[in-house]
Amino acid sequence: MAKKKDIEITERLSKRTYNSLAPGIEPKSNVGRPKVKTEDTKNINIAVPISILSQVAIAKCKYNNNMTEYINAIIKADLEKNMEKYKELYDLLNS
Repeated sequence: MAKKKDIEITERLSKRTYNSLAPGIEPKSNVGRPKVKTEDTKNINIAVPISILSQVAIAKCKYNNNMTEYINAIIKADLEKNMEKYKELYDLLNS
């Protein structure tokens, strides 16, 4: 549990940050890139073979040069096509 002294120091530092701005200037509320995610996500790390990176770089151009959008599109297409097979396999392995 945080000590009272630590909490007081934190509060003073946060006030100091805002008070250090010139009088009449409010801090920006929307800093950084705009959010474009339409649903909650979870970040994962994947390993892509170097031998196919140049092909991936070409293919992701269709998705505004965004590798995340490209990979998500591939996953969604695969799930739409094969989900019934995956469910059958899952049920077989977990029964």
